[in-house]
Amino acid sequence: MKNIFIIFIISISTSLFAQDYSVGFKNINWGTALEEMSDQFTKSENKIPPLKGYDRINEDLKFEDFTAELITYGFKSDKLKGVNILIKDEHLDHLIQTWTERYGDPKITDAGFLKNYEWHMDTFLIAVTHFTKKEGNANTTIGISQK
Repeated sequence: MKNIFIIFIISISTSLFAQDYSVGFKNINWGTALEEMSDQFTKSENKIPPLKGYDRINEDLKFEDFTAELITYGFKSDKLKGVNILIKDEHLDHLIQTWTERYGDPKITDAGFLKNYEWHMDTFLIAVTHFTKKEGNANTTIGISQK
């Protein structure tokens, strides 16, 4: 009985990390106007063309089940359209495995100097780009956006 309870608790805690990207990111729905939450954001130095980048003030960098290096929110016509997340390379394999289990096999493009993984869902897109030839340990960016 104890084993069943432990498995149940692990299942619940794992599902708490799984976010529903079809509606938005970190409790902000896609399409939410910047003016409704302008006190939470500041203009970002991080560029994410063609979107205008903003950083969330006092951002909790928890993402999936680890801590991201940076999260930038992208607005188009002053409405939330997507996010750009920088992660350490050590999280890449686990993230690819998690999302493959959740969303199915990604479309993979290997250009030598970078490897790109894409999941095209009905209402959102996830693109993971790993720069294979770049030095350092945070060479992976993730874009999640509303379609």
